[in-house]
Amino acid sequence: MEREFRTILLALTGLCLLSVAASAAPPAGPPAASAAGQAEVSAIIKKSTEYYHKLNSYTADISIKTTRTAAGETESSEARFILALDRPNRFCYRDTSANNGTAAVCNGKQFTNFKADRKQYTQSVAPADFRGINIVDDVSFEPLGGYIIALMLQGNAYSDKDVRAALGKATMRPAVVESGKKYQVIHLPFGPQEEPYNLYVAEDGQISKTTLTASANQIKVTLTESMLNIKLDKPVDPAVFLYNPPATAHKVEKFTAPQRLFDAYQPALPHSGLSLASYAPPIPAMNKDVADIIDAARGAYSKMKSYQHTATFRASGTSQGKKVDQAAKFSMAMSRPNKFAFKMVSNTAVAVVSDGKQVTDFRAGEYSQSAAPAHLKDLKLDQDDFDPVAGSFLIAHLLEDTVYSDRSLLGILIKASGHKGLVAGTKTYDVIDFPIVGITFILYFDPSTHLLERAAAKVPDQDLTLTETFDTVEIDKPVPDSAFTFAVPKTAHKVAKPTR
Repeated sequence: MEREFRTILLALTGLCLLSVAASAAPPAGPPAASAAGQAEVSAIIKKSTEYYHKLNSYTADISIKTTRTAAGETESSEARFILALDRPNRFCYRDTSANNGTAAVCNGKQFTNFKADRKQYTQSVAPADFRGINIVDDVSFEPLGGYIIALMLQGNAYSDKDVRAALGKATMRPAVVESGKKYQVIHLPFGPQEEPYNLYVAEDGQISKTTLTASANQIKVTLTESMLNIKLDKPVDPAVFLYNPPATAHKVEKFTAPQRLFDAYQPALPHSGLSLASYAPPIPAMNKDVADIIDAARGAYSKMKSYQHTATFRASGTSQGKKVDQAAKFSMAMSRPNKFAFKMVSNTAVAVVSDGKQVTDFRAGEYSQSAAPAHLKDLKLDQDDFDPVAGSFLIAHLLEDTVYSDRSLLGILIKASGHKGLVAGTKTYDVIDFPIVGITFILYFDPSTHLLERAAAKVPDQDLTLTETFDTVEIDKPVPDSAFTFAVPKTAHKVAKPTR
């Protein structure tokens, strides 16, 4: 299974959560070669593990505060969790900041594990001992410090391969004194991107907090995870271990895999509330060249009676010293007045289809259905359905002629620059480029047809290029009815609105 930690990466389409997938390895000790050179780190982790493993009960509220500073403006947010253990086998980890948040709760008789991203849960007979709960494989932790504490409560901080790898690279930072208490600071390069966490450990072995700070292109993000209201070997309120999954959740024998596209290349700033679709700054005047290019494209696309394309999204280059070459295929079709289809061809993770009578919106195991609007311009499009193909998202709005009425998209264009007659290779393009979270996206339009030919972005500080190309484009040709059909998988669950 996967664990979801708060993490920071620069990537394709804006701001969203990154799922760091990791499978567990058998319990093991620290890598011998690394531990030999990091005796102090190993000694602190050993002492801390002994501290937690001997506890009969533990409770803490966990706070993750995120601050993001860019262009002189600062945004702040907070997520809250609870971690509790009452031996031998009562356990609770819950996201308490979100309605129906992720939860793993054992009341001593039954273990319930709910994953909010899939609205699925499993239930099983409680193990006799807390160590019988496979928190490495089965529980989706977000607070890294809380996860390490849970591992120590089970008696082995090294039982997770990613934590073990990070501890093998860990270094000591100068000790600090906060509120009259001295803390040893372990610098922990965690995960595939080796995000720079600092783990604060008191002299008795108790972990108080973790911090993570990253800066790129004049953007600074800081995450501070704090353990609050800690109670050690004190009676735990039985209500902590009472939990019922949401009424809309589906009981399963085994969780379906998360199907977010190219998660390893998605950005992540927790609880920022921003994305390509929601980035909407105040509207000043638009760059004239941008307005000219968009107006020309509006004129071309809005006059089309029908339209079809296939698109390829590709991530290529190297990331963290590893060669990357991944691709996914998409298709789009439109026939006025109100037929539309956007589908992921590589698998059935995403589809938005209007057959003229009914609209089906399917995302990774959930779907909704509603009456089709009379006109294409009234079809509501969600950027999540188009993640990560920003070019296709723009084309859909151009076909609808809703570019300027969609405030979020307009907000992006306000920040854009335009360049007419730009030579790239052997061709000349009209180009729009716009920044989101330090990444410059470039849209290439044919100056004669005014059609979008491709989109590209370069991930900062990495030799990684993201491209979206349109392989086949057909205009004003008959579109078969089959293009506007979609068979909802039998395992899918009908909801009011699919989650992402």
